[in-house]
Amino acid sequence: MNGQDKAASQSRRQLLKKGIGLGMIATNVAGVNVLMTSRSAYAKSLALKTLNKTEAKILEDFAETLVPGAREAGIAHYLDYNLTTEPTKTTLIASYFNLTPPFLPFYRGGIESLSSYSLEKTNKEFEHMSQDEKEKIISSLFQHMSGHDLSGWQSETSPFLFYQCVRSDALDLVYGTPEGFQKLGIPYMEHILPPSTW
Repeated sequence: MNGQDKAASQSRRQLLKKGIGLGMIATNVAGVNVLMTSRSAYAKSLALKTLNKTEAKILEDFAETLVPGAREAGIAHYLDYNLTTEPTKTTLIASYFNLTPPFLPFYRGGIESLSSYSLEKTNKEFEHMSQDEKEKIISSLFQHMSGHDLSGWQSETSPFLFYQCVRSDALDLVYGTPEGFQKLGIPYMEHILPPSTW
């Protein structure tokens, strides 16, 4: 088993415990398989395998509005990589919400519905809104999730679950590292096992 396969087979907790972090992705650069952070993949503008440019832009804008720093942390590359990974090996939070794989229809449905919802409410596509407008549409969407009018949301993807999944994955990428904890002013302490079983 090479290093790439070994890292990909690690569980979410094992990756965190080893300090590897959740933003690691395996990708192909100039014909060579390499393991890099999603932040590096974003900085190098590496091609995505699953998401098209519009989907990636909407996802990045949504995640960045929810968790500033998510775009540069490589949220689109992280999601794109995990959507091509075997469902039992993914580190996407969607797998912990017991969503049925494959996860691509869930995320794609959320992205498309966010776009249609934005058009319905403002006559603007989400990715073409100002930051203030994006915040308002998310606030409106969140209010509507509590039982009000969700006209414009056109997929079976739950808006609440989509919001939760993207926000949780973005939080993991931005703050789930020693550097992220440092930004928050919190000492980073990896998972410590108890000295004995219960």
